[in-house]
Amino acid sequence: MQQITVKAISRTMDGLVTPDDISAPLTVVEFQFQRDEDIYLRVAIEMASIQMQHRSRPVAGIIFFARRVMDPRTPLWTKIVRAVYLDRMLRRLE
Repeated sequence: MQQITVKAISRTMDGLVTPDDISAPLTVVEFQFQRDEDIYLRVAIEMASIQMQHRSRPVAGIIFFARRVMDPRTPLWTKIVRAVYLDRMLRRLE
């Protein structure tokens, strides 16, 4: 076993929705237009980082995928991060 120190994790997210109502969740938002097997893990890490800074607020995550085929549907993380497919959403809006 090794002892490893992580001094800082720097993450830049696409957006953070911050409602005025403190009982409403802070929402990490990512837009994904290419397939990325690690997108759910990255959003979960971003969510955890926000939760550490705002312990009294609930935190949610959402990924807007251009198309369903770009969603790797990573088990476990799909239970805490919501996925939306922009192509399907636009078709419904037509």
